[in-house]
Amino acid sequence: MGPAVMLGLFKLAVACGATSSFPPSLYDTGNGNEGLTCVNGQIALTAVSGVLVLIGNVIRILIVISGSLGIITILVAAIFYITSMGSPDRIKRAREIIQYTATGLVLISIAYAVITFIAQGF
Repeated sequence: MGPAVMLGLFKLAVACGATSSFPPSLYDTGNGNEGLTCVNGQIALTAVSGVLVLIGNVIRILIVISGSLGIITILVAAIFYITSMGSPDRIKRAREIIQYTATGLVLISIAYAVITFIAQGF
């Protein structure tokens, strides 16, 4: 990973009024300035929509973190599978880890789609 990617991973609390990026920041305003207002470089949650945008950003951050952990878990399970040396118990364990992680990633994707659909209504 390059330095820019590493710095982007820790961009959870950037300056007020940031634009959409990956991974999302806590103060990300999305497509414009819908709901978040900046006063002296600080976020001012004066409207309900501002609070909803902030909650949506927290959820988006958690989805990115959980998706990343899911991919790492699949890689670890693949290593378990490769190093199983033909042991049926170890192969079964690796397959279960991959199956449960894949199920979790599907649920994360569905949750992201539902949250995005609901957030477009606000």
